[in-house]
Amino acid sequence: MGILSRVSAEKGHFLATETMRKLSTRYPNLYLVVTGKGKLREKLKQYIAEIGLESKIKFLECSSEEFLDVLDLLIMPSQSEGFGFLVIEAFTKGVAVVGFNTGGIAEIIEDRKNGLLFERYESSCLEKAIEEIINNKQLGNQLVENAKKDVSRFNLKNMAQATETVYLKALEKKKTE
Repeated sequence: MGILSRVSAEKGHFLATETMRKLSTRYPNLYLVVTGKGKLREKLKQYIAEIGLESKIKFLECSSEEFLDVLDLLIMPSQSEGFGFLVIEAFTKGVAVVGFNTGGIAEIIEDRKNGLLFERYESSCLEKAIEEIINNKQLGNQLVENAKKDVSRFNLKNMAQATETVYLKALEKKKTE
């Protein structure tokens, strides 16, 4: 599984690391790969060393496309997120996604349809969602298949039409005020 984003407090790397610490005892073949730079990258590496997970959590320097090619599961534990373009990329690549129920992540992921959302920002909640994907291959496969179909709703034409609809509704509301 992997996390790709700027290494900062709100992006959830420490939550992912804590979750990996718990999962690694039950799933010896599970690894977390991380791609991203940021102010907290060295602090994260120190924390990983302190808890003895250097063999289970690896940092990669690569493009998002290359990164998604090596994943079975993308985790998006961000506390806040604009439009989650990476989620769309994962859908296109056939990678299952687990994300925190916030912002752009929740706008894209329909829980239990094209991905899994976790509701409370706690490692136990992320852990439960990841385990569900690990232990229920049929669910994982169904989420990926639905996500591949669903990605078409995020093409430029559909997104432009949706934006135009919002603007037109706002103008109509303004006229009636």
